[in-house]
Amino acid sequence: MRYRIPVLVLCFAAGVALAAPRGRETVITAKRGSFDYKGSIAEFVGDVKVVDPEVTMQSDKLTVFFDGSNEVKSVMALGNVRLRYQGKTATCAKAVYIAQDGYIAMTGDATIRDGKDTIVGKVIQIWIHDEKMTVEPGRLVIYPDEGKKSPLLKSPGGRRGR
Repeated sequence: MRYRIPVLVLCFAAGVALAAPRGRETVITAKRGSFDYKGSIAEFVGDVKVVDPEVTMQSDKLTVFFDGSNEVKSVMALGNVRLRYQGKTATCAKAVYIAQDGYIAMTGDATIRDGKDTIVGKVIQIWIHDEKMTVEPGRLVIYPDEGKKSPLLKSPGGRRGR
């Protein structure tokens, strides 16, 4: 089945936003979808795929929590989570995004890759607005590229990470 939500805000590791700008759609496909209008929750189960103008995400289950005005409050992806954004990829067992805080938590053998550069940890936490990230326990592998700073360490706004 195919489900359409006009504007769905999710996020992607290392400060990468999955956001459908107004007027551009995000399409979610899944084997099953359910909607709790009173609870403001949408749940998608089985071969979930989110296709956004900028990001593609796949998982076994996706739950989206809305506030009273249909803005996304938080998103939780469970099972075989895979994200792709501008050549970067991320995988984990569970990803949670809290919209108001710009916070992402990736757990369960979380990995972010940009080319050969890689960040690996059991838990990767990202604070998008503050351009901060923690990895526990962490492993960062960066390959030299003609003196350029790794894109993993670059924020999505084009400024270099601190």
